Amino acid sequence: MGNMATIIPDSSASSSVSDSDLESVLPSASSSIATQGSFTCSCDAHQLKPASLVESFELLDFYDEHLGHMMWYAPLFAAYLVYFYGSFGKSCSTGFGVWLLAIFGAGFEWYLVTEGQIFTIFILMFACMVPIVAIRAQQGLAMDSNAKFLFFRSALTLVLVVVWVAYLWNDDTLRKKYPGWLYIPEPWAYVSLYWMH
Repeated sequence: MGNMATIIPDSSASSSVSDSDLESVLPSASSSIATQGSFTCSCDAHQLKPASLVESFELLDFYDEHLGHMMWYAPLFAAYLVYFYGSFGKSCSTGFGVWLLAIFGAGFEWYLVTEGQIFTIFILMFACMVPIVAIRAQQGLAMDSNAKFLFFRSALTLVLVVVWVAYLWNDDTLRKKYPGWLYIPEPWAYVSLYWMH
C-alpha cells in the first residue's frame, strides 16, 4: 500500500488541467478538459489493446443483437403461424374485447419489431398469413376469434411500423445510426436522443 497514491481533484480549483498532464495518465485517450476539477474523456473503441478485444465485443454484439434475436423470434412467429392455421372454423361473431386486445397487442408487437429489429421475420410471418386465409376460405372455413386477433393485430402492427418510419424518415441523426436499405429506428434510440437530453 506504500507505493499507492490517491489523487483527489480539487473542485474549487479554477485552473484547467493540461492535455499533457492527462495524457501521462491516459495516453490512449482522446480527452477534453474542463475546469472546476472535472474532465470528460472520449476514447476510440478501436484503440483498445489487444485488438482481439475489439473483435470479441463485435462478435458479442452480433450474437446478442442479431443472431440471438433471430433464434428467439423465428420460432415464436412460426408458432404463431401454426396456431393461426388451426384457428379457423365456422363463421362466428367477434366481441369488442377481441378488437380492444388487438389494439394493445399491436402496440406491444410494434415495440418488439422496432426495438428488436426483427421486421424481416415479422413481415414474412404476416405475408404467410394472407395465403392461409385464402386457402382456408376455399375450404369453407373462416377465422375464429383467435385468428382474427392474430391477423388484425399483425396488420395494425404493420401500420404502426409504417407510421413510425414515416415520422422519422428525415431524421439525419438516426439515419446515420441505422444505415442501409431497411431503416427502422429503435424507440429507445429516439427516447435517449430527444427526451433524455
